[in-house]
Amino acid sequence: MEDWSGSMETDPVVPPERHEAMLEELVDLQLLHLAKERLKQKGRAVEVTMDDL
Repeated sequence: MEDWSGSMETDPVVPPERHEAMLEELVDLQLLHLAKERLKQKGRAVEVTMDDL
């Protein structure tokens, strides 16, 4: 069995462009989940005007 504990590849397994795209997709999914959770709480919303802010 080969020992990989001290060995690292010089080339990334996932190209940087793909890695960035994957991270952006994960962020989008997290935001979608957050938006859906907040929509469930819509009944607790308080209406305000821009002047109130």
